[in-house]
Amino acid sequence: MIRPIPTLSVLAGVLAAGLMGLPAGAQTPAVYPDGRGGEVHFPLGDISFADEVVSFTPGDPASGPDESIPEEVLGPPDYVDTVDDNYLTLGCGGVLELRFTDNALVDVDGPDLFIFEIGPAVEATELAISGDGEFWVELGRISGAVAAVDLAGHVDVADSFSLVRLTDLRETCHGQWPGADIDAVGAIGAGRRVVLDSSVLFDVDHSDLRPEAEAVLAELAADIARYGNARLLVEGHTDDTGSDAYNQQLSVDRASSVGEFLIQHAGLPAMAVEIVGYGESRPTVPNDSDENRTRNRRVEVVIVAY
Repeated sequence: MIRPIPTLSVLAGVLAAGLMGLPAGAQTPAVYPDGRGGEVHFPLGDISFADEVVSFTPGDPASGPDESIPEEVLGPPDYVDTVDDNYLTLGCGGVLELRFTDNALVDVDGPDLFIFEIGPAVEATELAISGDGEFWVELGRISGAVAAVDLAGHVDVADSFSLVRLTDLRETCHGQWPGADIDAVGAIGAGRRVVLDSSVLFDVDHSDLRPEAEAVLAELAADIARYGNARLLVEGHTDDTGSDAYNQQLSVDRASSVGEFLIQHAGLPAMAVEIVGYGESRPTVPNDSDENRTRNRRVEVVIVAY
C-alpha cells in the first residue's frame, strides 16, 4: 500500500523517561567498504545501520541455516568473503523487514539508503520504506551495480522513515545461495532520533509543559545547538484512549509545545522546525496494557544536521 506523501513528516533518536544522550563516538562520521572495491561515507557512523529485525519470511528454495539468520544484517557491514556466514540469504522470493531505532531515514542531497549486498552477483530485490508499517513508499527495483538509493522524487524532504522492506524478485533461484545476499542496510541520509516520554513532559490530557519538563528539554536544546545548522521535525503521538479526533489534536498541541521550546532555546529559526501530530496512528507497541499505552504516549524529535 503506497502512502500519499504527507505535507509534514518525521525527523527523530531515543529518550524514554527523560533524556538519554547517545555516546559521542556513535555519531562520528565513518567510511565503510561497499563490498565491491569502493567505500561509502555515513555521516552518523555506526548508528546509521538497521537495528532490529521486524520480520523475515525465507524464500523457497531457501539457503542453509547458517545463511538464514536475519540478525546477521543488523549493524555495520562485516562481510569478508564467502567462507563467512555473517550475512543473510533471502532465498527465492524471501522478504525481510528492518527497523531503524536510534536514527531515521530522511532525504538529503545525494544517495540516502545503501544496501550492502554481497557475493559475485547482485540479485534483484524490490525496495520499500515506511514510517508506520502500514503505508509503504515503493522505491522500485535494485539490481546489478545499483546499491545506493536516492529518495528524491519519491518522498517529501520533510519525511522520515524507520522501516525498510526488501523482497527478492525470484530471478536467481538455484545454487547454494538462492536469492539476494544481504550484509547490512544503512541510512546515508539519516537523522538522530530522540523519543521523549509524555509522562515526563505533560500532565494527563494537557499539552502545557510541566515545570520539570523544561530541564529535560533544555538539555536536548543544548545538544541540538552544538550541531550548528540543523533541521528538526517534532512529532506527537498518543495511545488509543479517547476519540481519534481528540488524540489527533492532543498530539499536535504537545508537539507544538516541545517545538516552540526548542526554537527558543536551541537558537533555531522557526522555519527549521516542523510540527506534526499522528494521534494514535503510530504506536510503537500494541495498546493492550497500561505499560504499553505509556510507551505510546510520546513526542519524537528527529535531528538532521547539515
